[in-house]
Amino acid sequence: MPGGPRRFEGAVVLVAVLLGAAAMIGALFLFVRPGGEPDQAGSPDETAEEEVAGGSENQAEPSPAPETSAPETTDPPEDGSSAQPDQAPVQPSVCPADVPGEVCDAANFVEEFRGRPFKEFPDVEFENDDQFNARLLADFEEEGPHLVASGDLFRSLGMIDADADLVEAIRNTLEVGVVGFYQSDTGELVIRGTELNLYAQSVVVHELVHAHDDQWLDLDRPELEEAPDESSFGFIAVVEGNAVRIENAWRDSLTGEEQAELSRQELTFLSPQDLSILLAVPSIILELQFSPYVDGPKLVELLVAEAGGGQAGEQAVDDAITTPPAWAEEVLHPELYPNGDPTPIVQAPTARGEVVEEGVIGELLFDLWLGDRVGNGWGGDRYVTWREAGSGNGQDQLVCTAVNVLADSDDDLAEFREAAEIWARLNAANRSVAEIELDGRQAVLIEGCI
Repeated sequence: MPGGPRRFEGAVVLVAVLLGAAAMIGALFLFVRPGGEPDQAGSPDETAEEEVAGGSENQAEPSPAPETSAPETTDPPEDGSSAQPDQAPVQPSVCPADVPGEVCDAANFVEEFRGRPFKEFPDVEFENDDQFNARLLADFEEEGPHLVASGDLFRSLGMIDADADLVEAIRNTLEVGVVGFYQSDTGELVIRGTELNLYAQSVVVHELVHAHDDQWLDLDRPELEEAPDESSFGFIAVVEGNAVRIENAWRDSLTGEEQAELSRQELTFLSPQDLSILLAVPSIILELQFSPYVDGPKLVELLVAEAGGGQAGEQAVDDAITTPPAWAEEVLHPELYPNGDPTPIVQAPTARGEVVEEGVIGELLFDLWLGDRVGNGWGGDRYVTWREAGSGNGQDQLVCTAVNVLADSDDDLAEFREAAEIWARLNAANRSVAEIELDGRQAVLIEGCI
């Protein structure tokens, strides 16, 4: 999302969680940087080719290999989601001798599923907690200024508490929750821990999907970060949706006993202290993280099913990775991709001070902010965040955000205005809502300061 709030796409979050009840019972975070500005936490980039775990002092001890045969290739399932009925057998890549057998099996599973081999066998490294976190956070400080700007947006619109520290929250989340990451510019795949249990194997499968897609389709896509739409988010949703789809198929290939053990390992991975750290992260941020791994698979599964599964389904996934959805709306409503009505690029409001950031909020964040019913009527938006002199009384500087919003219909516009007015009344001194004309269309201007 160009110049907009980071979706923290890089934190792959698959969590058994009841956010409404604030009860988290288990979590799996994977970290991938599939393209974008250099060294961005939570968006695409980097990697370094290093020796696989077998050649390291932190080599994972192989555990009994699960049954990781590829999906059946006979009759396709009704939804076209898993089996690959018309794909020829794939000659598996030669697995290096120092790589644990479970990693070799995982790589072969991904190759069979996608219908083509790796061009070269990926480097997979296993690190203890300290080493893993050092590599994970090596470039995190460079993302700090952008996270601060995103925090300004969220705070000024009342999406997070006024005193919330977004940088610290994201750092803590990464340190306790990320289990593995893949970085596309060097092909580095790193897994936390030196025990290759079923939980770690599921992470390996997920990240190997990214490595495979990167070798064939190039996941280093910095140009998407500069686009005026939400194609960087759409890209992450498709990339992660595909990895979740194939990881789920691998899970389904396990025996019932193995699946039960995998669930046990997931539920015991995080300590009570780790869970308390995650629960301290604003829920809206967690839900933004969840979306690519919850909504992305639905989009990918629909594309595969509509193509009839098999190789045609895999080609549909390739096409979506190459030309991803331009808007979060197309991820949330996959029936709109790729042939929905075009969404206009909306003119940004005028800032009254030093501009901090400009971008698109999008339907997903409107859903989380003003509610799904309102967000469903989204027809395009543009926001700008700025800093201006305060009015005294302890406020030396204000941080403000204004958003121009279009809607799909007059009724949708009225719902936007009504929901925004309710929001504004919660802090009437610093919030305002007005109906305006924008390029010949009626629009709503929403503004908040803190």
